[in-house]
Amino acid sequence: GREPDPTSCWIIQLMDLVENIPADWYTSPEVFELEKKAIFSKEWINVGHSDQLNKAGDYFTVELTGFLICVIRQKDGSFAAFHNVCRHRASPVLTKPTGNCAYGMSCSYHGWTYEMDGRLKKAPSFQEVPGFDPTKYSLVPIRLYNMVGSIFINLSQDAPPFEESFKGLKEELNAYDFSNYEQCRTKNIDLDINWKVFMDNFQECYHCRVVHPMFVRDFDLKNYWVQNHTQYSKHGCPRKQESKELGSFEGLWLWVWPLATISCYENYWECTRVYPISVDRTRPEVIYFKRKEPEVGIDVIDYNIEANQQTFKEDIDMCNRVFHNFKG
Repeated sequence: GREPDPTSCWIIQLMDLVENIPADWYTSPEVFELEKKAIFSKEWINVGHSDQLNKAGDYFTVELTGFLICVIRQKDGSFAAFHNVCRHRASPVLTKPTGNCAYGMSCSYHGWTYEMDGRLKKAPSFQEVPGFDPTKYSLVPIRLYNMVGSIFINLSQDAPPFEESFKGLKEELNAYDFSNYEQCRTKNIDLDINWKVFMDNFQECYHCRVVHPMFVRDFDLKNYWVQNHTQYSKHGCPRKQESKELGSFEGLWLWVWPLATISCYENYWECTRVYPISVDRTRPEVIYFKRKEPEVGIDVIDYNIEANQQTFKEDIDMCNRVFHNFKG
Protein backbone atom coordinates (compact mmCIF):
# COMPACT_ATOMS: atom_id res chain seq x y z
CA GLY A 1 0.00 0.00 0.00
CA ARG A 2 1.05 3.61 -0.32
CA GLU A 3 3.11 5.23 2.41
CA PRO A 4 1.26 7.47 4.89
CA ASP A 5 1.60 11.23 4.60
CA PRO A 6 3.87 12.27 7.53
CA THR A 7 1.97 15.52 7.96
CA SER A 8 -1.22 13.64 8.80
CA CYS A 9 0.16 10.89 11.03
CA TRP A 10 -0.49 11.13 14.75
CA ILE A 11 2.47 8.99 15.69
CA ILE A 12 4.99 10.98 13.64
CA GLN A 13 3.88 14.51 14.41
CA LEU A 14 2.52 15.55 17.78
CA MET A 15 -0.98 16.95 17.67
CA ASP A 16 -2.19 19.95 19.55
CA LEU A 17 -3.51 18.99 22.96
CA VAL A 18 -7.23 18.21 22.91
CA GLU A 19 -9.63 17.31 25.69
CA ASN A 20 -12.00 14.35 25.90
CA ILE A 21 -15.69 14.97 25.45
CA PRO A 22 -17.58 15.35 28.76
CA ALA A 23 -18.11 12.10 30.68
CA ASP A 24 -21.89 12.55 30.80
CA TRP A 25 -22.04 12.34 26.99
CA TYR A 26 -21.30 8.64 27.49
CA THR A 27 -23.96 8.13 30.18
CA SER A 28 -26.80 10.55 29.41
CA PRO A 29 -30.02 9.03 27.98
CA GLU A 30 -30.79 12.46 26.50
CA VAL A 31 -27.51 12.49 24.57
CA PHE A 32 -28.21 8.96 23.30
CA GLU A 33 -31.64 10.05 22.03
CA LEU A 34 -29.98 12.96 20.26
CA GLU A 35 -27.44 10.56 18.70
CA LYS A 36 -30.27 8.39 17.38
CA LYS A 37 -31.73 11.37 15.55
CA ALA A 38 -28.53 13.13 14.49
CA ILE A 39 -26.22 10.18 13.75
CA PHE A 40 -27.81 6.75 13.41
CA SER A 41 -30.76 8.04 11.39
CA LYS A 42 -28.66 10.15 9.02
CA GLU A 43 -25.32 8.40 8.48
CA TRP A 44 -24.25 5.42 6.35
CA ILE A 45 -24.28 2.30 8.55
CA ASN A 46 -22.70 -1.05 7.72
CA VAL A 47 -25.34 -3.74 8.30
CA GLY A 48 -24.12 -6.83 6.42
CA HIS A 49 -22.12 -8.45 3.65
CA SER A 50 -22.99 -9.81 0.22
CA ASP A 51 -21.70 -13.26 1.30
CA GLN A 52 -24.86 -13.54 3.40
CA LEU A 53 -27.07 -13.30 0.30
CA ASN A 54 -26.13 -15.83 -2.39
CA LYS A 55 -29.42 -16.45 -4.20
CA ALA A 56 -32.28 -14.25 -5.39
CA GLY A 57 -34.66 -13.77 -2.48
CA ASP A 58 -32.04 -14.40 0.22
CA TYR A 59 -32.44 -11.85 3.01
CA PHE A 60 -31.20 -10.82 6.42
CA THR A 61 -32.86 -8.57 8.98
CA VAL A 62 -31.30 -6.18 11.49
CA GLU A 63 -32.51 -3.69 14.08
CA LEU A 64 -30.80 -0.33 14.30
CA THR A 65 -31.80 1.69 17.38
CA GLY A 66 -35.45 0.67 17.01
CA PHE A 67 -35.65 0.65 13.21
CA LEU A 68 -36.39 -2.79 11.72
CA ILE A 69 -34.54 -3.26 8.42
CA CYS A 70 -34.38 -6.05 5.83
CA VAL A 71 -31.87 -6.45 3.00
CA ILE A 72 -32.83 -8.71 0.08
CA ARG A 73 -30.91 -9.97 -2.96
CA GLN A 74 -32.91 -9.20 -6.11
CA LYS A 75 -33.34 -11.25 -9.30
CA ASP A 76 -30.71 -9.19 -11.13
CA GLY A 77 -28.12 -9.80 -8.39
CA SER A 78 -28.42 -6.35 -6.86
CA PHE A 79 -29.42 -5.69 -3.25
CA ALA A 80 -32.37 -3.72 -1.89
CA ALA A 81 -33.13 -2.55 1.64
CA PHE A 82 -36.54 -1.81 3.13
CA HIS A 83 -38.11 -0.88 6.42
CA ASN A 84 -39.24 -4.28 7.70
CA VAL A 85 -42.64 -2.87 8.58
CA CYS A 86 -45.99 -3.82 7.02
CA ARG A 87 -47.77 -0.82 5.53
CA HIS A 88 -51.07 -1.90 7.09
CA ARG A 89 -50.57 -2.06 10.87
CA ALA A 90 -46.77 -1.82 11.27
CA SER A 91 -46.09 -5.45 12.11
CA PRO A 92 -42.73 -6.87 10.98
CA VAL A 93 -43.02 -8.63 7.63
CA LEU A 94 -39.92 -10.81 7.99
CA THR A 95 -39.57 -12.26 11.48
CA LYS A 96 -36.46 -14.45 11.07
CA PRO A 97 -32.83 -13.21 11.05
CA THR A 98 -32.20 -14.84 7.66
CA GLY A 99 -34.13 -16.72 4.99
CA ASN A 100 -35.40 -16.63 1.42
CA CYS A 101 -38.44 -14.73 0.15
CA ALA A 102 -38.17 -15.45 -3.59
CA TYR A 103 -41.87 -16.37 -3.64
CA GLY A 104 -42.96 -13.42 -1.56
CA MET A 105 -43.09 -12.38 2.08
CA SER A 106 -46.27 -12.32 4.08
CA CYS A 107 -47.04 -10.35 7.22
CA SER A 108 -48.14 -12.73 10.00
CA TYR A 109 -50.67 -10.20 11.38
CA HIS A 110 -53.21 -9.66 8.57
CA GLY A 111 -51.62 -11.53 5.68
CA TRP A 112 -50.49 -8.63 3.50
CA THR A 113 -47.99 -10.14 1.06
CA TYR A 114 -45.11 -8.40 -0.71
CA GLU A 115 -42.82 -9.25 -3.62
CA MET A 116 -39.10 -9.39 -2.83
CA ASP A 117 -38.71 -6.01 -4.55
CA GLY A 118 -41.08 -4.50 -1.95
CA ARG A 119 -44.22 -4.21 -4.11
CA LEU A 120 -47.49 -5.09 -2.42
CA LYS A 121 -48.68 -8.36 -3.97
CA LYS A 122 -51.84 -9.11 -2.00
CA ALA A 123 -53.98 -7.36 0.64
CA PRO A 124 -56.87 -9.70 1.58
CA SER A 125 -60.31 -8.10 1.09
CA PHE A 126 -58.83 -4.71 0.20
CA GLN A 127 -59.52 -5.17 -3.49
CA GLU A 128 -63.13 -4.31 -2.60
CA VAL A 129 -62.21 -1.06 -0.84
CA PRO A 130 -63.03 1.94 -3.08
CA GLY A 131 -59.95 3.93 -4.06
CA PHE A 132 -57.44 1.42 -2.70
CA ASP A 133 -54.29 1.52 -4.85
CA PRO A 134 -51.78 -1.25 -4.00
CA THR A 135 -48.96 0.60 -5.78
CA LYS A 136 -49.08 3.21 -3.00
CA TYR A 137 -48.43 0.61 -0.28
CA SER A 138 -45.08 -0.92 -1.19
CA LEU A 139 -42.54 -1.45 1.58
CA VAL A 140 -40.68 1.78 2.28
CA PRO A 141 -37.24 1.58 0.60
CA ILE A 142 -33.97 2.45 2.31
CA ARG A 143 -30.90 3.77 0.52
CA LEU A 144 -28.20 1.12 0.08
CA TYR A 145 -24.58 1.07 -1.09
CA ASN A 146 -22.44 -2.00 -1.75
CA MET A 147 -18.75 -1.30 -1.07
CA VAL A 148 -16.67 -4.31 -2.20
CA GLY A 149 -19.25 -6.60 -0.58
CA SER A 150 -19.90 -4.58 2.58
CA ILE A 151 -23.51 -3.39 2.58
CA PHE A 152 -24.25 0.07 3.96
CA ILE A 153 -27.69 1.61 4.45
CA ASN A 154 -28.83 5.17 5.17
CA LEU A 155 -32.23 5.90 6.70
CA SER A 156 -32.17 9.50 5.50
CA GLN A 157 -33.24 10.52 2.01
CA ASP A 158 -31.34 13.81 2.39
CA ALA A 159 -27.89 12.53 3.36
CA PRO A 160 -25.05 12.89 0.82
CA PRO A 161 -24.31 9.85 -1.39
CA PHE A 162 -21.93 7.27 0.02
CA GLU A 163 -19.21 8.08 -2.53
CA GLU A 164 -19.33 11.72 -1.48
CA SER A 165 -19.35 11.00 2.25
CA PHE A 166 -16.50 8.49 2.06
CA LYS A 167 -14.46 9.94 -0.75
CA GLY A 168 -11.24 7.94 -1.16
CA LEU A 169 -12.28 4.97 0.99
CA LYS A 170 -12.79 2.53 -1.88
CA GLU A 171 -9.37 3.44 -3.27
CA GLU A 172 -7.81 2.72 0.12
CA LEU A 173 -9.32 -0.76 0.05
CA ASN A 174 -7.87 -1.57 -3.36
CA ALA A 175 -4.66 -2.59 -1.58
CA TYR A 176 -6.52 -5.68 -0.31
CA ASP A 177 -8.14 -8.39 -2.49
CA PHE A 178 -11.48 -8.80 -0.72
CA SER A 179 -12.77 -11.01 -3.55
CA ASN A 180 -10.34 -13.74 -2.44
CA TYR A 181 -11.94 -14.13 0.98
CA GLU A 182 -15.13 -15.86 2.13
CA GLN A 183 -17.14 -15.53 5.32
CA CYS A 184 -16.31 -18.28 7.79
CA ARG A 185 -17.37 -17.26 11.30
CA THR A 186 -19.48 -14.77 13.25
CA LYS A 187 -19.39 -13.78 16.90
CA ASN A 188 -21.93 -11.57 18.71
CA ILE A 189 -21.15 -9.94 22.04
CA ASP A 190 -23.44 -8.04 24.40
CA LEU A 191 -21.63 -5.31 26.33
CA ASP A 192 -22.81 -3.08 29.16
CA ILE A 193 -21.01 0.00 27.85
CA ASN A 194 -21.76 3.04 25.70
CA TRP A 195 -20.97 2.61 22.00
CA LYS A 196 -18.53 5.54 21.99
CA VAL A 197 -16.29 3.87 24.59
CA PHE A 198 -15.90 0.93 22.20
CA MET A 199 -15.19 3.10 19.15
CA ASP A 200 -12.79 5.39 21.06
CA ASN A 201 -10.70 2.35 21.96
CA PHE A 202 -10.32 1.32 18.31
CA GLN A 203 -9.31 4.80 17.26
CA GLU A 204 -6.03 4.79 19.18
CA CYS A 205 -3.19 2.35 19.71
CA TYR A 206 -1.62 4.37 22.50
CA HIS A 207 -2.83 1.59 24.81
CA CYS A 208 -1.47 -1.28 22.69
CA ARG A 209 2.00 -1.53 24.26
CA VAL A 210 0.39 -1.80 27.71
CA VAL A 211 -2.74 -3.86 27.03
CA HIS A 212 -1.86 -6.14 24.05
CA PRO A 213 1.30 -8.24 24.55
CA MET A 214 0.59 -10.28 21.40
CA PHE A 215 0.34 -7.07 19.37
CA VAL A 216 3.64 -5.88 20.83
CA ARG A 217 5.19 -9.19 19.83
CA ASP A 218 4.01 -9.04 16.20
CA PHE A 219 4.05 -5.34 15.25
CA ASP A 220 6.58 -2.51 15.34
CA LEU A 221 4.49 -0.10 17.40
CA LYS A 222 7.12 2.63 17.22
CA ASN A 223 6.07 3.02 13.59
CA TYR A 224 2.31 2.76 14.09
CA TRP A 225 0.53 5.48 12.10
CA VAL A 226 -2.97 6.91 11.66
CA GLN A 227 -4.44 8.95 8.83
CA ASN A 228 -7.67 10.78 9.63
CA HIS A 229 -10.14 11.62 6.91
CA THR A 230 -13.53 13.28 7.15
CA GLN A 231 -15.58 10.10 7.62
CA TYR A 232 -13.00 7.38 8.17
CA SER A 233 -9.54 6.72 9.59
CA LYS A 234 -6.83 4.44 8.26
CA HIS A 235 -4.36 2.79 10.63
CA GLY A 236 -1.24 0.83 9.74
CA CYS A 237 1.83 -0.70 11.29
CA PRO A 238 4.75 -2.75 9.90
CA ARG A 239 5.24 -6.28 11.15
CA LYS A 240 8.36 -7.21 13.04
CA GLN A 241 10.74 -9.33 10.97
CA GLU A 242 10.68 -12.05 13.62
CA SER A 243 6.86 -12.34 13.53
CA LYS A 244 6.06 -13.73 10.09
CA GLU A 245 4.00 -16.76 11.15
CA LEU A 246 0.77 -14.82 10.65
CA GLY A 247 1.79 -13.69 7.17
CA SER A 248 3.87 -10.85 5.76
CA PHE A 249 1.02 -8.43 4.99
CA GLU A 250 1.35 -5.31 7.13
CA GLY A 251 -1.68 -4.55 9.25
CA LEU A 252 -4.44 -2.43 7.72
CA TRP A 253 -7.20 -1.20 10.02
CA LEU A 254 -10.05 1.12 9.13
CA TRP A 255 -12.62 2.91 11.25
CA VAL A 256 -15.68 3.77 9.16
CA TRP A 257 -17.84 6.43 10.80
CA PRO A 258 -19.82 5.89 12.90
CA LEU A 259 -20.26 2.18 13.69
CA ALA A 260 -17.89 -0.10 11.74
CA THR A 261 -14.29 -1.22 11.79
CA ILE A 262 -12.41 -3.31 9.20
CA SER A 263 -9.19 -5.12 10.12
CA CYS A 264 -7.17 -6.80 7.36
CA TYR A 265 -4.44 -9.42 7.67
CA GLU A 266 -2.92 -11.87 5.21
CA ASN A 267 -4.85 -15.00 6.16
CA TYR A 268 -8.15 -13.35 7.07
CA TRP A 269 -9.96 -10.08 7.57
CA GLU A 270 -12.72 -9.16 9.97
CA CYS A 271 -15.42 -6.54 10.15
CA THR A 272 -16.92 -5.40 13.44
CA ARG A 273 -20.37 -3.82 13.21
CA VAL A 274 -21.45 -2.01 16.36
CA TYR A 275 -25.14 -1.81 17.23
CA PRO A 276 -26.00 0.71 19.98
CA ILE A 277 -28.91 -0.73 21.97
CA SER A 278 -29.20 1.94 24.66
CA VAL A 279 -27.00 4.49 26.37
CA ASP A 280 -25.32 1.69 28.35
CA ARG A 281 -25.75 -1.36 26.10
CA THR A 282 -23.83 -2.10 22.90
CA ARG A 283 -23.78 -5.19 20.68
CA PRO A 284 -20.70 -5.67 18.48
CA GLU A 285 -20.99 -8.29 15.75
CA VAL A 286 -17.62 -9.62 14.55
CA ILE A 287 -17.55 -11.33 11.13
CA TYR A 288 -14.48 -13.24 9.96
CA PHE A 289 -13.50 -13.94 6.33
CA LYS A 290 -10.79 -16.48 5.46
CA ARG A 291 -8.57 -16.48 2.40
CA LYS A 292 -9.65 -18.79 -0.45
CA GLU A 293 -6.49 -18.98 -2.61
CA PRO A 294 -4.06 -20.24 -1.57
CA GLU A 295 -6.39 -21.95 0.88
CA VAL A 296 -5.78 -21.38 4.55
CA GLY A 297 -5.98 -24.43 6.81
CA ILE A 298 -8.60 -24.51 9.55
CA ASP A 299 -5.84 -24.79 12.17
CA VAL A 300 -4.29 -21.53 10.92
CA ILE A 301 -7.67 -19.76 10.89
CA ASP A 302 -8.45 -21.05 14.38
CA TYR A 303 -5.09 -19.73 15.62
CA ASN A 304 -5.61 -16.35 13.92
CA ILE A 305 -9.15 -15.90 15.25
CA GLU A 306 -8.14 -17.03 18.74
CA ALA A 307 -5.39 -14.39 18.72
CA ASN A 308 -7.87 -11.77 17.48
CA GLN A 309 -10.38 -12.72 20.17
CA GLN A 310 -7.72 -12.46 22.87
CA THR A 311 -6.94 -8.91 21.75
CA PHE A 312 -10.68 -8.19 21.63
CA LYS A 313 -11.11 -9.48 25.20
CA GLU A 314 -8.24 -7.27 26.41
CA ASP A 315 -9.95 -4.26 24.80
CA ILE A 316 -13.32 -5.10 26.34
CA ASP A 317 -11.84 -5.44 29.81
CA MET A 318 -10.45 -1.91 29.54
CA CYS A 319 -13.68 -0.53 28.03
CA ASN A 320 -15.66 -1.93 30.96
CA ARG A 321 -13.34 -0.22 33.44
CA VAL A 322 -13.53 3.08 31.59
CA PHE A 323 -17.32 3.06 31.39
CA HIS A 324 -17.62 2.12 35.08
CA ASN A 325 -15.72 5.30 35.94
CA PHE A 326 -17.71 7.42 33.49
CA LYS A 327 -20.88 6.32 35.27
CA GLY A 328 -19.31 7.23 38.62
